[in-house]
Amino acid sequence: VTAVRDVCEDCNGGPLSRLDNYASSLDRRYFTQIVGTTQKIDFSYDFDLLLRWLLKVSYNDDRTRPPPHETKPFVPYILGREKEPPFSTNVLVGIITPGIAPAEQVARGFPELIEPESCGIGYLAYGEPALSDIQLSRFVQINSYLLDVLAWRPKGSRPVRRSHIEQICRIHHMVELKRNTNTVAVTAGVMDYLSFQSKFFPQTSTYRDARR
Repeated sequence: VTAVRDVCEDCNGGPLSRLDNYASSLDRRYFTQIVGTTQKIDFSYDFDLLLRWLLKVSYNDDRTRPPPHETKPFVPYILGREKEPPFSTNVLVGIITPGIAPAEQVARGFPELIEPESCGIGYLAYGEPALSDIQLSRFVQINSYLLDVLAWRPKGSRPVRRSHIEQICRIHHMVELKRNTNTVAVTAGVMDYLSFQSKFFPQTSTYRDARR
């Protein structure tokens, strides 16, 4: 995987450094802790800082591949030069639970529970009716936490977007992080880690392990 530096030295020492510092605080408080199968997490966040950091990480990932880059229009917002992203954008969070290893693997010495210990970036594929209204869908996975950014095409109305978000959250057991609140209760249940591995790890075009 190609290493990519942030946009520029001045930006890296200023607004982008503040985003990384904020992400480090979340890492210490939440992301380094593996969530079990029955835990409920009260996840506290700053919506603007979190969204800008998720978009920054996604933009850096985009730049490991040839243009055009879907996240490039978000750069002024990432850098704090614009107060709002160029498209109406939502953030969802869900929990990846430990996977239960098959009996034959346990017999060969594998642990019974396979904990979600990986970090990466990828794409969640949504079907219709939401698909036609989605401008960008990108997730960042850090151990037990799955954070999904959804940006919407301008043609869609707010009631339609709300309907899509509610259905996505209901189907995938995710929770929306809203601008006007700073804490949500998240329960485990998007998928278990073995299911997550089988869905995304072989698909190198849609998932990049950020540790490598």
